Amino acid sequence: SVNTDVNVNGDITMQSGITDITNYNITLGGVIIDEREESRITASGNGEIIKTVTLVSGASVVPGNMGLGFTPEENYNDMEIRRGHQPKTKESDESINRYFSFSNTVLFNKISFHYFNAELNFLNEEELEIWGDESNIWKLTGTSTKDFTDNIFTVDVNSSYDLFSLFSTEIQTELFIPEGFSPNGNGFNDVFYINGLDTYDNVSLVIYNRWGNLVYKESNYQNDWDGKAKVNMSLGDELPAGTYYYVLHIKDIDKKHVGYIYLTR
Repeated sequence: SVNTDVNVNGDITMQSGITDITNYNITLGGVIIDEREESRITASGNGEIIKTVTLVSGASVVPGNMGLGFTPEENYNDMEIRRGHQPKTKESDESINRYFSFSNTVLFNKISFHYFNAELNFLNEEELEIWGDESNIWKLTGTSTKDFTDNIFTVDVNSSYDLFSLFSTEIQTELFIPEGFSPNGNGFNDVFYINGLDTYDNVSLVIYNRWGNLVYKESNYQNDWDGKAKVNMSLGDELPAGTYYYVLHIKDIDKKHVGYIYLTR
């Protein structure tokens, strides 16, 4: 697991194991060699792999094994390419499980995606889709049947984009909400962390004590409640151990989760 940003002037050779870059970035000067199913770079957070390449009009570019190849119609120098991992929400009720962003909008002739067999688990049963973001509007640029013999899908684009997705799938609405947490400063389970919450952009959380008094309120919850009050006279005070009642409102889909959370010290 990577716990800091990394700058690599040369190549990265994958030998064994999965490397999780969490919320950090790998800035790559060379290429990624032998990244494969059982040995690849992922990100459980917002981490990205960043590579700068020179684009020449009409020339095909494959910036190492970043899962991307394309042919630009116009000439750009020092184009920054980022391979992201976290879902990006489209206008519909779908999200992107893997995306590529560029520092400038590029007019493409052709773009291709390379992927691992494990990624097929996220694909539609019948087809692979490529989506492009043009002026903050997601558009389907190409579709393929699920016959990916060489794990490569190429599509003629002929349009300008600065963000592409490898495939799309429905947003996962299921969350794992823990029954308790222990904000004691030991670095483990110190915040009320809801797995899957980062899928959404607009979430509120309110907390009540056992007497029904409001002790915490956050209109844009970021998985960061550390057991301290955030309302009224008790603002900033550590709340005592005990059972609390929560109301979690996912505004993106207008769905509420309610229940009890036990706080220990």
